[in-house]
Amino acid sequence: MYCVKLEFETINLGDRRLNARAVHIFNQLGLAPGRTIPQAFQSWKEIKASYNFFSNDLVSGEKLLAPHIEKTIERIREFPIVLLPSDTTEIDYTSKSAMKGKERLSNKKEGIWLHPTIAVTPQRLMLGVVEVNFWSRQPKALENSSTCRTARDKAPIEEKESYRWLKSYRKACEVAREVPGTQIIHMADREGDIIEVFAESIEQKLQGAYANFIIRSQYDRMIENTNDEESEIHKKLRQKLHEAPSLGEIEFMVPPTEKRKGRKVKQQLKAVTVTLVRKNKKEFQVQVNAVMAIEDSPPEGEKPLIWVLITDLPVNTFEEVHTVISYYLCRWEIELFFKVLKSGCKIEERQLQTTDRMKNLITLFLILSWRVMFTMMLGRVCSEIPCSDIFDQAEWKSVYKILNKKKNLPENPPSLGEFVTMIAVLGGYIERKDGGPPGIKAMWTGMARMIDFALAWEAFGEQETEHKSLANARNTYG
Repeated sequence: MYCVKLEFETINLGDRRLNARAVHIFNQLGLAPGRTIPQAFQSWKEIKASYNFFSNDLVSGEKLLAPHIEKTIERIREFPIVLLPSDTTEIDYTSKSAMKGKERLSNKKEGIWLHPTIAVTPQRLMLGVVEVNFWSRQPKALENSSTCRTARDKAPIEEKESYRWLKSYRKACEVAREVPGTQIIHMADREGDIIEVFAESIEQKLQGAYANFIIRSQYDRMIENTNDEESEIHKKLRQKLHEAPSLGEIEFMVPPTEKRKGRKVKQQLKAVTVTLVRKNKKEFQVQVNAVMAIEDSPPEGEKPLIWVLITDLPVNTFEEVHTVISYYLCRWEIELFFKVLKSGCKIEERQLQTTDRMKNLITLFLILSWRVMFTMMLGRVCSEIPCSDIFDQAEWKSVYKILNKKKNLPENPPSLGEFVTMIAVLGGYIERKDGGPPGIKAMWTGMARMIDFALAWEAFGEQETEHKSLANARNTYG
């Protein structure tokens, strides 16, 4: 399944043996991402070589990720529109007392801060990782002191934690210049609502190719007053949106969470074009479009569901506003990405001696997490292609036989859509006519079982063929 050598064909760690070792480690860990290094490598020699690899000074996360980014850019070129969501997650290593170099996550937790940017199509096909940013948080005493807060407010953006969001947008613009035939759209949740990104978009436009953006609003920002009779700024963004006429209504189901029940939601769509200004900085002005999806009549006891998005995409019609919202909903893929990394690859259960070594290991598992998501969604987007285009014979034949014990193997392999469902069934997915498509947990569990079956098929398949040949010969010649 999936040619590892092609994904890493341009890897350059400064030593051919290290290059080969990287491919081997990725291939072995990728057979079942949840397994530990000792489980993935059977001999002590292999286990020791793997640990030595991650501690080698020539190995870095940037070098490991570089060939994957190149392949991701190639995949991006194949699509007219690609979304680049980015987000921050914490990798909790509080319990790993022997690990050196851990960052402060909170007052009681330590670990590593991770901020990746991924590429996703509007059909939610995960194309890969385009950037990984490991960043640090200031010590608690400095962070909470009044002196620190004043200094932080006056500091340039490059010295602030929020700089990671600006870096992600700049990376999206770099990608846009590399793939001029593809529209690139940067996406961020509330934390990415920083004025520097909106200002940066103006500078990037002057350079030619640039990335559009969709960012969920966190702040009710001041806007320029358009009433000539009043000189003072008197409105904020949300007031302006509430006053705007409805462009239409959307209806959808909200899934249940720990804090709410699943229910049907109806939202009115509104949109405005405004000029954002900074308080006491009248020379600073940025024109943006804003979209509001607001629930007018929530059920009794439920808070209305309201989204406010800031974008530079057109929002003049209901269709354009609906497109902006549908794109933003694809940001959920980065949450699934973190789920695969933590629950599927079990990255928080792993331990190396230092966080620098852990960052190398995390980078490798980011690529493995992409592979799980790519395989799952490819089965939906390209469901009709033969599964043999993606999976080896031992993989699809062993799975087919396990699930269809009384049937002979088909002359032609199943379609990719059919086979992805088979993998999910191995992972606990229950196939129903009225059920939804397989989830990500069923996929990573099923893929791990598939690998075990494929290895057994390769180990015993040839012997079975030889036994059948001998039996046929005895029947023919007595």
